[in-house]
Amino acid sequence: MGKKSLKTRPPEHSGPEPFDSAALRAAVDRAYDVFGHYRIVGPLDVCTRCCVSLEDADALATTPLRDVSTALLAQFNDSAQSKKNPSFDQLKYFLPRYFELLAQRDPPSHSIQTALHRLAPFPSDRWTAQERACIHDFSIALFQAQLNSPPAQTFWWSASVVLLLFWKAGVDVAPLLSLWEATHTRTALLDFADLIVAGVDWTSEPPRFVEPFAEEEMSAPLVAWIRSEGVRRNLGPPIEALLLNASGLESHEEERLSWAYEILDPV
Repeated sequence: MGKKSLKTRPPEHSGPEPFDSAALRAAVDRAYDVFGHYRIVGPLDVCTRCCVSLEDADALATTPLRDVSTALLAQFNDSAQSKKNPSFDQLKYFLPRYFELLAQRDPPSHSIQTALHRLAPFPSDRWTAQERACIHDFSIALFQAQLNSPPAQTFWWSASVVLLLFWKAGVDVAPLLSLWEATHTRTALLDFADLIVAGVDWTSEPPRFVEPFAEEEMSAPLVAWIRSEGVRRNLGPPIEALLLNASGLESHEEERLSWAYEILDPV
């Protein structure tokens, strides 16, 4: 039996508030400019036997891009696709809408971390320098927007989750780690504490990155970054300062920050 059709009208957004970032809005607008010449040519690279209905496949190809709903784009994102010859032009056509929905904290996938998985592997010869720069700029803007978010608005979003979103897409995350190291907002520090206290299994030998959707090969570089002198020097003092002026912190946040500080600066 074929896949039942989804309603193409976007549902009322009931999740966290969209990111409030001029840089992120500019990155989305640039994506529409850079990728705006791509069109859907030929059948969509989706499985219409069990993943996407013929009606939804037609809607994906014919609905104006800015009107494609989150649920509909998720059908394209999460469907089985060609492994031997994936259609990068189709992905490039949809990519500005991906970026727009992510900026609204409304990822077109079952999980935030998998919302850009179609980008992976990221063969540089299939993307122009301008396209690669556009993706890089969006990754920076989205990550910075997360680090600058008021803690009460993060919900299930975190810096670790956004990091995994781009890491699983094959995007270079070294600039994101450098940005995290240099950002000392309350959310950046709390997200970092959550990462090293709950996101890494320090009892394992070697330690493992255990966030949902993390892959084994991610552990070594992430743990090396956490243990680096730069992270200890740049994030240790702001965490200590936040603990010394803990007004407004929830008890569990203060506890996580204390544990994180001990991991960074063991006696």
